[in-house]
Amino acid sequence: LLKTRQQKPGESLQLLAADVERLISLVYAECPLDVRESLADQLFVDTIRDEDTQLSARLMDLMEISASMKYEASKTASKISMHARSIEIENNTGTEKDGKAE
Repeated sequence: LLKTRQQKPGESLQLLAADVERLISLVYAECPLDVRESLADQLFVDTIRDEDTQLSARLMDLMEISASMKYEASKTASKISMHARSIEIENNTGTEKDGKAE
C-alpha cells in the first residue's frame, strides 16, 4: 500500500501528508519517531501527483512535509493573485499601478 500510494486528484498536500503519516505510523509502529518522520518525508515527496511540485520539492530540498506544504500554499496563492490581476485588467475594473492592480 505504501509503494502504490499517490496523491488523488483534488487532494491537498495537507490531506496527503496526514494520510502518509498515518500509513507510516501503522506500518512502522515499532520504529522510533525520528525514523518514522524521515520515512514519511521521503514517501510524501514520492506520492505528490503534480510533477512540478514533486520536482521542486526534490530540487529545493523540501523533503520535509511541512516545507513542501508551504511551497504548495505559496504556489497556489501566486496563481490566484495572477488570475485575479488578469481578470481586473481584462474587464477594465481596476487600474494598474507599480505592476499591481488596485
